[in-house]
Amino acid sequence: MICTVKLWERILEGELRTEVNIYEQQCGFMSKKSTKDGIFVLRMLIDKYRESQREVHCFFVGLEKA
Repeated sequence: MICTVKLWERILEGELRTEVNIYEQQCGFMSKKSTKDGIFVLRMLIDKYRESQREVHCFFVGLEKA
């Protein structure tokens, strides 16, 4: 049963990747990238804005729950 589900998941993923644009900035959805990479970039961006005393606004979207 588990092998069947994994096979079905790979088939669906392949189909979705041909239909949906996934950009480089979406670290959690790219192979060889993780969410940790996105968190690191975000922290660097926030630090840069704080140093220049500018406001920065962020929001997060949970696509799994959407």
